[in-house]
Formats: sequence, C-alpha cells, structure tokens
Amino acid sequence: MKGFEKFLYQYLISNNLLTIDKPTNERALNLEDFIVEHNILDETTLLQLKQQYYCLELSTNHIDYNSLTKLLLNDIKTFCTDNYILPVAINNNVLHIVIDNPFQLDIIEKLRLQTKHNIKCCIGLRSYITAHLSEVFHCNSTNTQLSTNRTKSNLTLNDEGMIKKIVNNIILNAIQMNASDIHLEVQDGKLKVRYRIDGNLTTIKEIPENLAVAIINCIKVFSKMDITERRLPQDGHLVFEAGDYIFDIRINTIPAIYGEKVVMRIRANTDITKSLEQLGLNSCDLINYLLQLKEGMIIVTGPTGSGKSTTLASILNMLNKDEINIVTIEDPVETVISGITQVGINEKQGLTFETTLRAVLRQDIDILMVGEMRDKVTADIATRASLTGHTVWTTLHTENSVGAIWRLLDMGIDKIMIKETIKGVIAQRLVRKLCDKCKVKADQHKHFMAVGCKQCNYEGYKDRIGVFEILIPKMHLAQIDFSNPNLYQQAINNGLITLQCQLDNLIENGITTYDEAQRVLGGEIDSGVCI
Repeated sequence: MKGFEKFLYQYLISNNLLTIDKPTNERALNLEDFIVEHNILDETTLLQLKQQYYCLELSTNHIDYNSLTKLLLNDIKTFCTDNYILPVAINNNVLHIVIDNPFQLDIIEKLRLQTKHNIKCCIGLRSYITAHLSEVFHCNSTNTQLSTNRTKSNLTLNDEGMIKKIVNNIILNAIQMNASDIHLEVQDGKLKVRYRIDGNLTTIKEIPENLAVAIINCIKVFSKMDITERRLPQDGHLVFEAGDYIFDIRINTIPAIYGEKVVMRIRANTDITKSLEQLGLNSCDLINYLLQLKEGMIIVTGPTGSGKSTTLASILNMLNKDEINIVTIEDPVETVISGITQVGINEKQGLTFETTLRAVLRQDIDILMVGEMRDKVTADIATRASLTGHTVWTTLHTENSVGAIWRLLDMGIDKIMIKETIKGVIAQRLVRKLCDKCKVKADQHKHFMAVGCKQCNYEGYKDRIGVFEILIPKMHLAQIDFSNPNLYQQAINNGLITLQCQLDNLIENGITTYDEAQRVLGGEIDSGVCI
C-alpha cells in the first residue's frame, strides 16, 4: 500500500471509519473502489481527499463530444480505458482529461505522443471515469489493472500547468497549516514534502521522483533563480498572495547526492500586527524600560527559528511613529513594515553590512536595527553608533542572555565599551503549547501531558508561545566584572528570571510539558533553581 491509497487508509484509520475488513480478492485490491462499494465515504469527501493529495483542480468542463471526434480511434480507446483516463474536451490543441492518478507521467506522456496534443489534467474518481468512458468511446471498461510502470518523461512547464498547480498548492497548504518552513528533498526514490509546524518537521506527502526536477525548476523560475545551475547553492524570494494576505517566502536551494534540496521559509506581513502579549512577552517594567531607551544597544538572542525576527518586527512596529526615523539593515529584508526605511544587503553588488552601516549613520537616524552582528567590524560600528545618541536593536545566536556579552568579548569588543553600550539582552525560545482540547493531567502530578486529537492533528500540541529571559546589565550585573566566569550565576543571584524559570511557570500552569521544555532547552529540567 503506497501513494494515495496509503494516504486514504491513514485518513480512515485516524477517523475510525474503516470498520469493515477489506476483502483480499483481486477485484477489491483498490481501496478507492472498496470505499465506494461499501459507502464508507461519500463521493464528494473522497474526491476532496484526492484533490488534497494530488494538488490538482477538479474538472469543470462538460464532455464535448464534437471536439473529441478525431480521438475515436481504437488504440486511443483501449489506452484510455486501460489507464482510467477520461477525455472531456479539446480546446486550442490542448486535450483536457480527467485522470485517476496524475503522477503516472509515463502514461500522460504516451497519451500526448499518441494524440499529438498537449495535455491538461484534472483529478477524478475511478468510478466517475469508468461510468463516463462508455459515453465517450461507446465501449465498456473491463480491465481494472492500472499500469504501474513509471519512466521519466520529458515534461515541461509549458506543457504541464499541473506542475505550477502542485507548487501553488504545496505553498497554500503550508500556509493553511501554519507551517513556518517547507522542505522538498529527494529521498528513497520520492520527492518528500515536509512542513515545519510548531517547530517540528512533519512529512506531508511523497511525490514521484520523476516530478522532482520539474517542481524544483518551477520554484526556481518563480523566485528568479538560475534553473541551469544545480551544482551551487542559490537564494531566491517570491511573494505569495493567499486571499487578502501577502506572504514573503525566502527560498534556498542546495545540491545533495540525489538532487537539489529546496527549503522555503514562509513569513506573513501580518506577523507585525501581533502585540508583545500575543508573542508571550508580557508587559513588564523591564520591557517597558527597553522600549523607552533613547540610546544604547539592545540584543535579541536565541538559536535559529526561535522567533527573533518576529519579536524585532513587533517591537519596531510599536516604536514606529512619524516623528521617529527608523532604519533597518537586513539580509534579506524579512518583513516589510510601512513607515520604516529597510535596506536589504546585496554583497554581490558591494552593499555589505559594513558599508551600509557607515552610510546609515549619516541618515539622521533615531533607531537602527541591524539584522545580525556577524563579525567584529559590524559589532564595532554598531556599538559605537549606540554611544552617539542612537538606539540600536540587533540579534546574536547565543544560548542565554549573558552569552551575548561573551560573544561580543570573543569578537574583540572592549569590555568597557560593552558595559557602556549594552542596555539590555532578550534571550528567547519558542515552546509548543498543549492542545486545550485533549491535554490531561499526569497521574500523581500537577502538570499536564500531551495526548493528541483531531484538533491538533494528533500531535498533542497546538500553536507556540515565546519564552523570554530579559537581562538588564546595570541591574543584574552592576559592579561585576564582565570577564567573570560565573557571570550568569551572578545575574541569577541578582534577580535574573531565566528561561528555565519561565518554562517551569508554563508547565505549572498547564500550558506546556516537561518533555517540551527539555526539547527546547536540552538536558534535564531542574525546577528547583527558580527563586
């Protein structure tokens, strides 16, 4: 069992619909026929599942018998009947068909060669195709065995709008499932499609390998990459519209042993409308102090995917006023914010972080956001800018808030300069929230555990919330030498509320679990350290 049949079987099992044992005789081997015969699903639902899996539209054409006259040849009749293909119309040299399995590209290519028409596919049920084949060809279908011999075809984007629709639906489905990233990679003879949902990668579907190159090339075309270059990594960008929403999608390709791997990062411009409370950064004296600063540097730190960009976008959106000149330097620009000057780095053209930073300081700025301090030169310019009446927001990749100070020391920034300029560090993580519909209390414990239900796609978790550690050096590290090897413990002794303490509070309030806390922070979670 594989492909759509496996997808369908898993759907039936997860919804407790497969209550009849499937017979083992050859006639009933196809699960779709078995479902129709026993009325397990209505045809509308079954067709919607098929459309969801294959990412193809349904046929809207009525059968045009007059246009199909030239196709009524014996070899075409036999081929369509044997392979569950229903011709419905010919329009401008394009043969419109309803097909049971559009992933059988060898079959579609043979039909194109036999009919000398380009082919446009729509998805349909086997029962529908069988019922209407006799109307088109005046014959009865007696062969129920589909050809499973698949060979590579010379499919092109111009010939097959199907590829564009597959790409469109892969992105649209990811958006509907609130995925942050899409991964496309050839593994085990299949193009595996995975979504990162709430921080975890989930396999959504597997597409035949002979579609891989066409799909990846389609993505490259949309994102203005070189489709002839497959030996070097490439970066691209596209804008995707879904209803009233606009999504910026960053795309990266990298050559792997079985072909190129594509990763698409999805970001909605609507993310900037989130309040700090929605992000989990509840209003408090510490964050209000940082938002009111007129000079100095504030660093947001955490690993990749911890939500730093979303936090910065929300903060800048709060600070965005007509009387304030805000400039950002990013590589690339992730979220477009109206009213803010945003500069995207282009190193190929000589527009580097260093040259842009030096130029921006002559732009009469009030607030500067540097996407990431990557080296000593960038860090040195940014720290000096924060000494001259500017507020600088930036990011680093460190384990905790104090780690940002260690990183700057490693870059060669003078510790006296660090002490003068760093006004605050926000360390953060994203943690999955327990599904309110199915979470249950663990036996003999106060905390809750994940179960899984249809509401949360049987994961036990739904959505994420930010966990933050806010370090104010003049409060938590006053009179302490920044080269002290016990700097983090000194900050804790002076009242720093750590990420671990924040996670313990979420666990006690039934928002997340110990397992999730351990996944996010790593190692053992010791709730006894909070004070």
